[in-house]
Amino acid sequence: MKIINYEIDSKIKKSAHLFCISLFAFCLNYSNALAQSVSLSTNAVYKGGTVVLYWSGFSGNVNLRFYKGSNFVTYANTNVPGSGQQNLVMNDEVRADYWVRVELRSNTNVYRDTQQFSVNDPSVSISPSSVPQGGTAVLYWSGFASNVNLKFYKGSTFITYANTNVAGSGQQNLVMNNSEPGSDYRIQVELRTNTNITQIRKSIE
Repeated sequence: MKIINYEIDSKIKKSAHLFCISLFAFCLNYSNALAQSVSLSTNAVYKGGTVVLYWSGFSGNVNLRFYKGSNFVTYANTNVPGSGQQNLVMNDEVRADYWVRVELRSNTNVYRDTQQFSVNDPSVSISPSSVPQGGTAVLYWSGFASNVNLKFYKGSTFITYANTNVAGSGQQNLVMNNSEPGSDYRIQVELRTNTNITQIRKSIE
């Protein structure tokens, strides 16, 4: 006669049932994880420029957490749909370890991190760095996020605008006709949309 231990058989069935549920939950979570994605429009931007964050596939609303290195800085946005995009205007310091975490609000253990990206200074140069009275120096600038003003100084004294509302990359002739001799002339190139973002060149003589 075959003797069946119903208690053991019941425990085996219950364990198998729980295993199947756990396996199903794992597969569901894995499938959801594969569906979630985050990306950036660029991995490098000049100061004052814009990085676009894209995300999709989250099952509910999300928070966008902005980091410098390992340090959480601020929320770029909160409680936004599970798929979308967000402009990040980078007026921050120059460094190469910015990144964003997109996290599900209902379960912050579900998240995706972007790659790191950098913020760089625009560049300004003058050639030649020394000209005779009446001579011409050429100012070059590049990397500004939008249009700029070109401000001409002697020492700390503002004299005039060499030009205004010109493209974020370009060049400008500086004719030194009425300038007295001196080694303290300088040009400040400033972003019109944020005049705190400037580059100064101090090498006109």
